[in-house]
Amino acid sequence: MITPTCTGSTRPCAIDDLGLRLQVLLDGHAGRHLLGDLRESARICCETHSVPLPRPGRGDLTAAARTRP
Repeated sequence: MITPTCTGSTRPCAIDDLGLRLQVLLDGHAGRHLLGDLRESARICCETHSVPLPRPGRGDLTAAARTRP
């Protein structure tokens, strides 16, 4: 049996409902790759939030994740 390494959740959403930082990254990616306005052309959008599970010998990974920019 494979032991899960993280837990998380996924939700359908509009692009405008995503965090501002992610919206800026998506807009930049679309601009660099000539994808046009994603808000007009996207058919579906979802947001996934993952949290690593602690593993023996690895310490508290969630504390490390909270300190990342």
